[in-house]
Amino acid sequence: MKKYHVTEHCRLCGSTKLDELYHNKSLPVAGIYFDSYSDHHHVNVPLTVVLCDECGLVQLRETINPSIYEQYHFIGNSALSYEQHLIWVARKLVEVFKLESKRIFEIGASNGVLLKYLRDFGGNEIFGVEPSHKLCEDARKFEVNLEPRFFNREYVNDSRTKYDCVIVRHVLEHIHELEGFVQLIDEVLEENGIVIVEVPSLNEMIIQKNYSNIFHEHLNYFSEQTLNYLLSKVSLTPVYMKCVDIHGGAIFGVYKKGETGNVFTKEERQLDRSKIKSFFDAYDQYYTLLSDKVSRMNAQNKIVHGFGASHRTFTILGCSNLTNENIPYIYDSNPLLHGKTLNGIGSKIVPPQLIEEHSPDAIAIFATSYEKEISELLRNQYKYSGEIVSIKEG
Repeated sequence: MKKYHVTEHCRLCGSTKLDELYHNKSLPVAGIYFDSYSDHHHVNVPLTVVLCDECGLVQLRETINPSIYEQYHFIGNSALSYEQHLIWVARKLVEVFKLESKRIFEIGASNGVLLKYLRDFGGNEIFGVEPSHKLCEDARKFEVNLEPRFFNREYVNDSRTKYDCVIVRHVLEHIHELEGFVQLIDEVLEENGIVIVEVPSLNEMIIQKNYSNIFHEHLNYFSEQTLNYLLSKVSLTPVYMKCVDIHGGAIFGVYKKGETGNVFTKEERQLDRSKIKSFFDAYDQYYTLLSDKVSRMNAQNKIVHGFGASHRTFTILGCSNLTNENIPYIYDSNPLLHGKTLNGIGSKIVPPQLIEEHSPDAIAIFATSYEKEISELLRNQYKYSGEIVSIKEG
């Protein structure tokens, strides 16, 4: 079974003019966790970042074979709760965009919390699909019934249903066939319907120097410019856009058919290509400095552990060439991860309640978007008095 395939065409415009920004010949695939660890527990794939010279989309050449995730134990991101953000989204849609007593459909609905708020706040009829059976089970706690399916041609043909609003949050960055995907969205959207989109922001990633936001599962890295170009392929234009403080910065947009003009946030356009290239020129240097920092602590016989075992942690440790020999334990609040080990790294994930027992000399915070909250948690709840290591640039 081939682990991945390489694309020679831009996923957005089809151009073959792809400028290579970064290449790593072998990185652990993020999101794969093993029950135990041995030398054969490595699912590594090259990671190559390219910039389309025609439309400007930053993207990966490699697309992981989905069966990789089926063969191994795969668990999605478990970042700290952003429920307040979901409440903000629901209220914005109900109060400003008058989504009341409407039919709302969410693609990749996770545990259904956003749909719950849209039902509770606006009396809306809610529908959704979510590939994870576990998340579909979790959604039932909120009396939200999700279909455990992928949103694809087969689903659309089976459904034959149209909706007043389609929500696609943190999904488009995962999609290989972008144009075909938005065409399917168009097919299930009522003529006067709206589409809600949220994706990680390329500009914010670069401005904030969030180097760990690049990993295999995220194929596409959008700016408002490239996102709007994608949606324009089905005559959708933005009527509202905002940069939101989620996962290191994300673009939140509301799109309608037939609207004229463009609406931008403060970023307005994709960053200059020279700034994008400078970000990737500094990529290896950042991880070399991090590796040296941890290695020096190891050489001083300091015990170093980590906090946060999400997808970004695979990038951080993989690019830094750090393994379980450098960082044997990683604390994480997600009980589904406890006892697992990281693919290609070997570090064991344990509950934060073990911090006192382990008493490490230092804890590196890998969940950089939540560094402040985690630092407070370590000091106040877990009474940790050792060194807290920030891996943020600068």
